Formats: sequence, C-alpha cells, structure tokens
Amino acid sequence: MVGNIEQVRRHFLQDCTFHVITCKECNMKVLRPDIVKHYTENLCQRESVLPDVEHVRGDASDTERKTYILVGKNHVKLSAIADQLSEHQQLLNRLLEQQEREA
Repeated sequence: MVGNIEQVRRHFLQDCTFHVITCKECNMKVLRPDIVKHYTENLCQRESVLPDVEHVRGDASDTERKTYILVGKNHVKLSAIADQLSEHQQLLNRLLEQQEREA
C-alpha cells in the first residue's frame, strides 16, 4: 500500500521527480521537472523550428519575428502541459472525494 489518495496526489504534484512526460513534438520521454528546460533550451529533438537562424546576419527584424514565433509556440506547449497537470489534479481530487465518501 502506497498511502491514501491524498498522499499519492501530494506526491505526484509536489514531490515526484521520476514522473515521465512524453514530449508531443519529438516523443522523447522527459522527467516532469525537466520539461520546461527541454523546451526552453531547445533540447527537443524535433526538426528545428528555426532551421536557418544561424544564417541570419544583421537582420534584426527577421530574427525578432522568428524569436516571437518561437516564444509563442513554446507558450502554447507550456499551456498544454499546464492543462495536463490540471486534468491530473482534477482526477486526483475526484479520487480523494470518492475515498472520503467510502470511508
């Protein structure tokens, strides 16, 4: 027995460092605490969103536009992760309520 639902919920949301999330872009398995780093430090093994960024020399407006697009895409990805965590929170809350009703 691992504990009651509340203990499992608390562990999952706060303590678990071994919970694995699958990246939707590259299907790589990433530890939950490392998912933000996976996206923000371009560790994702997908085809680069900005394949020619290294070849842009002196064109600040083009670089700014591409950066804006990349930030927007990362924001969408992080929002999706937040939604997934919220769904897990709701599920764990329902399980806790069910456990309390049965006790």
